[in-house]
Amino acid sequence: MKNRLKQLRTNKKLSQKAFATAFNDYLKEIKSNSKLITNTTVSRWENNQIEIPNEYLKVIANYFDVTVQYVQGLTFDKTDILKALNDTYLTNIEDNGVDNKDLINLNNIVKNPFSSSVSCALFSSLRNYMSYHSVKPTFSNHELKKFDDDVKQFWNRNFNFVFEYDGIKGFINWGGKKEDLLNTLSKVIRDKYLKDSSTIISQLFDQTTKLELTDFINKKDELLRFGSHEEINEKIDELVASLQEFQSAIQPLPENPVKQLENINEYNDLPF
Repeated sequence: MKNRLKQLRTNKKLSQKAFATAFNDYLKEIKSNSKLITNTTVSRWENNQIEIPNEYLKVIANYFDVTVQYVQGLTFDKTDILKALNDTYLTNIEDNGVDNKDLINLNNIVKNPFSSSVSCALFSSLRNYMSYHSVKPTFSNHELKKFDDDVKQFWNRNFNFVFEYDGIKGFINWGGKKEDLLNTLSKVIRDKYLKDSSTIISQLFDQTTKLELTDFINKKDELLRFGSHEEINEKIDELVASLQEFQSAIQPLPENPVKQLENINEYNDLPF
């Protein structure tokens, strides 16, 4: 994985030569025994021609006030996460052979059977959230691919809430696999979509029936293979009773808004 030295250096508006000079001054200031570096060394580090030696990694991390893992490129920063959202969205749009600028309805985008389950799950969460809140990037596929400041600001403006979650903070602070990051983003965005689109009926279900249904789904494989008729029937009776109670309870409640029903599509197949 490519290290972040160039990103850290350019964020401080330092040339390679200026950074080498400033870093050498820092080495002297902290009385380090490490050899002084040149701008050629900086260039070779940034281009991954040679690895940054361990003796310098911690010093560089301290100099920029970040973690060693961050310098090594083993963690994700905010831009990485926003780009992951952008790239997942773009990939699914391109797989459907359309240009995003011409796209009118996100619900017309169908699942590519050859896409990874992780990509499909994250796009499902993105699409449902964006459809519900009526937000969609207005950029072309080419502009999305460039991921310039305007594109980045779109994703930040609409999905900045993901950075409030401890799971995402963990990837920023400690790193992890990209696949795990995408899975976590999918869950965070889906949870936010479900919270925002919550109705009196969905809240009642969560309070009265969701636990029994989730418990049945989680235990059904073992129950149906190793449970006795009596045990299976007991679980079914519990579930049916819970569903019937819920059915009776919703009768006096108002109908769900039509907008909620429009968001039901083939991507809504994630577990509870």
